[in-house]
Amino acid sequence: MQPKSNNAPVAAAMAAFIGTEKFQEIAAANQAAAAHTPTPKELAEVFGEGAAITDETRCEQALTAPRKVYVAHPLRGAALLDNIDSATEICRRYAERRDIIPFSPIHAFGFVNPMTYDQTHGMAMCYALLEACDELWVHGAWWDSEGCKLEMEHAGRKGLPIRFIRGEADAS
Repeated sequence: MQPKSNNAPVAAAMAAFIGTEKFQEIAAANQAAAAHTPTPKELAEVFGEGAAITDETRCEQALTAPRKVYVAHPLRGAALLDNIDSATEICRRYAERRDIIPFSPIHAFGFVNPMTYDQTHGMAMCYALLEACDELWVHGAWWDSEGCKLEMEHAGRKGLPIRFIRGEADAS
């Protein structure tokens, strides 16, 4: 399966990083997730136990509920402040859309010094936040970020859809 987006160079790099077979598995899962229509049981889970899904408006609300998106973005390195500013602007734009709730580990764990923290403990916190999300969207020069690569591996193990956002305006 070949990537069908304008992110072909990024997709090719990802396939080289995690292997073609794993990349194809993730791509197939992304396509299946995009084509999935929630079942009445899944819709009931959105509204709580015992909710009768007979109201068309309520079904539509469930289909258009905001997605919880984990925003992966490089942090450490020479461009630390620029990376924080970039992640902040990305999250701000997503929040303005109202169909996405951005979850950023850079912001959620801003109390941790990124230059001195224990990466094992830091990534455990990131994984917990990632597992609360519906999708992982990867921004920036992820190929130079150990944290981004670990987040992608974890999302792949958990079966979460992974999107690579080349330009910040490309996200939809």
